[in-house]
Amino acid sequence: MKRRTIIAASAFALAASAGALAAIGSYGEPKFARNVFARIFTDLNFPPSTMSISKIGSDSANNIWFSTEGGGLGAVKLSGDNLAKLSAGFPINKANYSASFKLSDYLSAVVFARFGNENYFFFSSDDTAGNAGLQWGRFTDRVDLKDPLFLDGVSDVLVYDLATDGSKHLWAATEKGVYDIDLAAEEIPQATKE
Repeated sequence: MKRRTIIAASAFALAASAGALAAIGSYGEPKFARNVFARIFTDLNFPPSTMSISKIGSDSANNIWFSTEGGGLGAVKLSGDNLAKLSAGFPINKANYSASFKLSDYLSAVVFARFGNENYFFFSSDDTAGNAGLQWGRFTDRVDLKDPLFLDGVSDVLVYDLATDGSKHLWAATEKGVYDIDLAAEEIPQATKE
């Protein structure tokens, strides 16, 4: 019985390694995976700080958004092997906005949810040097940032991560606990501590 188990385990390991080798490309990378962001430097002229990506997500129009640790908020349109900047300004959270709209370039998360009848992106910062918090906006033909959201009456709160059900709630994991942001509110999303 013990010998049959060893033979079966060996056969499984051999089959798994053969399957893994079949999926490996000529440079040791899986054939089904590729680093599309490696081309951002050369093709799109993004700054090197964009390579330290903290979170990534896709909106309803299949644009790829990414929060970075030092490079701010970015977005690209990926169509096959072609990349295009979604916004001429980079980082999106700094381009063409006054200081009151600016979170730090050290971002922790980006998620997407509906508020009212529109799709919005929400992004956060956990920068201990300041300008941390939660901000939101939407993209139509341009980026439209909204004022940062207040948590416990202040906007400079370390926000480590975000999660959403997509339409009614956004949760923010912060230094002060978890906040539930009501996306069914009338004018602006309202935060309450869980």
